[in-house]
Amino acid sequence: MKIEFNDMLRLIALIAAIVFFAIGIWMIVNGISAEGFIDIKSALVSGSLKTGSAGLFIVLIAFILAVFALVPSLSFGRSLGVPTIKEKSRLKKALHVFYILCGGLVLSVLGAIFIKGEVKALFILGSVAIGFIIFIWLFFISSIIEKE
Repeated sequence: MKIEFNDMLRLIALIAAIVFFAIGIWMIVNGISAEGFIDIKSALVSGSLKTGSAGLFIVLIAFILAVFALVPSLSFGRSLGVPTIKEKSRLKKALHVFYILCGGLVLSVLGAIFIKGEVKALFILGSVAIGFIIFIWLFFISSIIEKE
């Protein structure tokens, strides 16, 4: 597999998204607050966010950065041929793992929200770790789709 310049740019964008995600989680945990309003309108993502948490802004930016890094591989990187059964099964397995990771992230975040005490830090750390793995897994899924 030859790594091209666009792949390196997507990887750098995903690493930046992971760093922003980790910083946002750290800001949420430490209670760093800021008043503000973000209004985002684009072809892919539109909406607004008004919050008192600076960490939520950073997490939103990380999510949007990851989406914009991966969307070109989903739409423009496909070949004109029909994907083989092996490629379909690889994508299907990768998507199953992705769904399991997303479920684990939801459970970990819910645990971090509702559990009190020293165990809460473990759930927060688990959320950050699973979020990191999801970002890397999305890059893997995009490379599978690009090969199709």
